[in-house]
Amino acid sequence: MSGKKSKKGRIALCIVGAVVLALGIFLIVWYCGATYPQFYALAVCPQGLTALPENEEGYTFAMSGYMSEGASRVYLIDEENGQSGKFITLSKGGKADESHFGGVACSDSFLYVACGDEIARLPLEKVFATENGGAVEADYFPAGLNVAFCQYSDTENILYVGEFYRPGNYETPASHHMETADGSMNYGVVYAYAVDASGAPADEPSYAISVREQVQGIAVYEGGIALSCSYGLPDSTIWVYENILGGETDKTLDVDGTSVPLYMLDSSNLKTTITAPCMSEEIAVKDGRLYILFESLSNKYKLFTRTRMSHVRRKGRERNCIPLPPSIFKALCARADNRAKRRTGRRSPQSFSASAAPRPARTPGTIGRRCPASAQRPVVCSRWTAATPAKFSEILRIHSYCRLHWLTLYSL
Repeated sequence: MSGKKSKKGRIALCIVGAVVLALGIFLIVWYCGATYPQFYALAVCPQGLTALPENEEGYTFAMSGYMSEGASRVYLIDEENGQSGKFITLSKGGKADESHFGGVACSDSFLYVACGDEIARLPLEKVFATENGGAVEADYFPAGLNVAFCQYSDTENILYVGEFYRPGNYETPASHHMETADGSMNYGVVYAYAVDASGAPADEPSYAISVREQVQGIAVYEGGIALSCSYGLPDSTIWVYENILGGETDKTLDVDGTSVPLYMLDSSNLKTTITAPCMSEEIAVKDGRLYILFESLSNKYKLFTRTRMSHVRRKGRERNCIPLPPSIFKALCARADNRAKRRTGRRSPQSFSASAAPRPARTPGTIGRRCPASAQRPVVCSRWTAATPAKFSEILRIHSYCRLHWLTLYSL
């Protein structure tokens, strides 16, 4: 009898193993074997984001992205009306530019686009005047590295251009691999180019910044430096550092034979980190807020992205709020009170009833398309995250309505 039972056990084990193996093969084929040669014909893959200066056309943001075939694009977006006003392409010597368009930045007079190892410069006047789908002839300047992101500082007339590092498929020069004071490694650099009155960057950077791996975007502002870091399906992280630029540094970096000051971003000047949904891309500063662009909504990733950031919006300069559907809001309020009870044995002195939640007077238009009427709903404010052990990332993972997600800079 024991022999028969042993035989039946082995047969059952083999069946279970075969099922698990078949499921594993299916998942591998499903996630790794699928190709989508025509998905770019339906939508651009977002990469770069910048705020635009005030203009008669009413455009507030520019977003860059690439296609699988054909010219890459820069979209001009009217945030107030919640619409993508138009897109333009770039021409280099009369030929359409099909490079990656990893980042976009803007001064008062010029638009800059990251194009591989070059930076393209376009007069804003021409950008605004070009019809939808039209091409603008651009001037190109060598960047000194493979540009993944960029940002322009109006206060210093500095153009920041940086690289992305991931071992194996996105390598950077060995001279850019540096050990920090705490023993960790930084693998990328950001060059800071002074820009003249004609909008042309200098031949050599004024200084360089050593940054960590997998950086998709940078935001340099008065109170700090934020880095958007992501790759693939794991959560993104926004690393926020003190703004150490302009201070004393004893480090230098050799750039084509020229020694330039080098600033290191590491744990010694790290202020905080914020966990965000996967596939964060470039970030931009506008009106005291940090905007984060995600590529997870693009058709390229729609079949396997864990969290598709479709119309995510953060509202409130002092309150730091996120619009949520009432059902989710009530559930979060109940969980907050329950956690408070478990910690203190009584109800939280700040009760989070849904009835107490402020309701926005109006919902402005959003990036890409209009928010549905259901977006005008109660919000969860920063007092909720401050009063409970729930992490900020829990709220960030909730699907919401607006394409651009913003955080107030004071809270960073």
